[in-house]
Amino acid sequence: MKKSLFLLILCLSVSSTIQAQDTDKCQKIGIARVNFIMMKLPEMKEIEAQIKEFEEQIQKQYDSKVKDFELKYNNYIENGETMPEVVRKDLEIELNTMQKSIEDYQQQAQISIVRKQNSLLQPVQKKVFESIEQIANKFDFSLILNYDISGVPIVLHYKDTFDISNQVLANLGINNN
Repeated sequence: MKKSLFLLILCLSVSSTIQAQDTDKCQKIGIARVNFIMMKLPEMKEIEAQIKEFEEQIQKQYDSKVKDFELKYNNYIENGETMPEVVRKDLEIELNTMQKSIEDYQQQAQISIVRKQNSLLQPVQKKVFESIEQIANKFDFSLILNYDISGVPIVLHYKDTFDISNQVLANLGINNN
C-alpha cells in the first residue's frame, strides 16, 4: 500500500514537472493597441460621423424641450402673481412635469448614445479581434494583451517586439506608414 502510494505521488510530481517545463518553453506574449488599430480603419470615419449626427439630433430634441420649458417658466415668473390660483397651480404642475421629462430625456439620451456607439462599433471590433486571433495563431502567441482600455494603460511596459498592431493592420489590408 505504501509502495503504490509512493509510486502515485512520484508519477504525479514527475508529470507536473514535465508539464511545467513544457509550459515554460512555449509562452509567447504579444501586445495589441486595439484603439490605435481601430482608429486606422477607414470605416471609423463613417462611424464617427454617424455618432456625431445622432448626438446632434438628440441635442436638438433636448434643446427644444428646454426652450419650451423656459418659455413656460418665464411666463410663470412674469405673470404668476396675476394668474388665478387654479391656473397658476396647473402651470406649476406642468412645469414640474416638464422638468422631470427633461431629466428623464437626458438619462435616456445618454443610454441611446451608448447603444448607438456599441451597435456601430461592434462589427469593427469583431473584425479587429478576429484579425488579432489570426495573427496570434499564425505566430503562435500564447497570450495577447490590449495595451490600453479607455486611455488607461493595462500594460505599463513592453518591448516593441511584442507589439503585433502593425501585423494586425497589415492583415486587415491597411498600410501603417
